[in-house]
Amino acid sequence: MSKLQLTLVFFIVLLLSGCGLVKGLRAIKNEDVQPQYYAFKDKTIIFTPLTHFGQKVYYDSLRDSIVHWKHAGYIIFYEQIETDQSLLMLDSISYDELNRKWRKIAGGEKMTREGYAELSDVFKDAIVQPENEDLGIDSTDLNADITLLDLVNKFEEYYGEVKIDSCDYATHLDSTYTCNKKLKGNLMPIIVDYRNEQLVEKVMVSERRNIVVLYGLIHIKGMKDLLKENQN
Repeated sequence: MSKLQLTLVFFIVLLLSGCGLVKGLRAIKNEDVQPQYYAFKDKTIIFTPLTHFGQKVYYDSLRDSIVHWKHAGYIIFYEQIETDQSLLMLDSISYDELNRKWRKIAGGEKMTREGYAELSDVFKDAIVQPENEDLGIDSTDLNADITLLDLVNKFEEYYGEVKIDSCDYATHLDSTYTCNKKLKGNLMPIIVDYRNEQLVEKVMVSERRNIVVLYGLIHIKGMKDLLKENQN
């Protein structure tokens, strides 16, 4: 197993569970959608824990559930950090620097669809999460996540400027990254807590009364706690 595969295994299972390796591995093996219904003021929210790598039967069931919910008048608030240059409204130089900063923050690891696909060598009975459109998500739904620019800016707000050096610039973004020195700073408050805060704010201000929140399992408890704090 490669270093990247090992990193992905531990990263994914821990993010899936929020409470340990065993629960994360169970999430990859899970075949059932497990919606959690929550009432917030005049809204009905269906928290639906999502895994980015799992069983085909799980994704088939998830698609059927999403189609059913949408027919019942629900909107999907889904998880997907926005990286599209045009939507971030950045020029090519700023966009290149943003991606180099994120690569340095992440230590060169790419937690992308291609990266998850490498786990097929480890979990041979599992597949990568299908594209949104294959799950029944469309333009009437809402990407309720933050952008890559938000993520990097928040990291710098917490821990200081991420300085790009000559090695960063010399290493192509598609090349193996070997010049990173461990940066000070914990990503988890941003990857989990900050994103939870932004999602909950979107839920609270939304005019829609029926919402499906399709996010990773590690986010669900924190989101519920934030809504509970704002219930009154």
